[in-house]
Amino acid sequence: MDLPVLTIDFKTHPNIADNIFDAQMDGAPKVLTYDGTNPMVRRAAMSFNDSGYSGKVPILKPSPGFLAGAKTDRDEYPFACTREGGSASRIAHVPSGENRSAGALMLAFFKKHGMAKGSHFRVRVVSHQRGEVMRPCRLKCQGCAALCR
Repeated sequence: MDLPVLTIDFKTHPNIADNIFDAQMDGAPKVLTYDGTNPMVRRAAMSFNDSGYSGKVPILKPSPGFLAGAKTDRDEYPFACTREGGSASRIAHVPSGENRSAGALMLAFFKKHGMAKGSHFRVRVVSHQRGEVMRPCRLKCQGCAALCR
């Protein structure tokens, strides 16, 4: 089955691409299921519970030299607008402008492909300095294991 592919280019979105690349190399699914805007999923993605410590993932101020003093946002993969997103998402701090640009790219992709709840799509990082993601998914694709090959 051919799925629409959301392509994130390292050349234009290096920090977003890094987060997705690292998450997928750790076994996060490459095929996601669109679920629309769900504030509960975003809230779960931005929270943590680790050995009795819990709270909200903070927005960090970058250290000197990192992101050249840019404002940062928290970026999650799998995305909060997917069924696979939520508390298992990988969180990275990225420049706000890059996060907004990637969000606009995603919205245009969803609109172009008529994404409705339950629609599957593939996420691919291109032009990454470390190459292609070669690691298989941990089969956390909520029933779409056959699509993850």
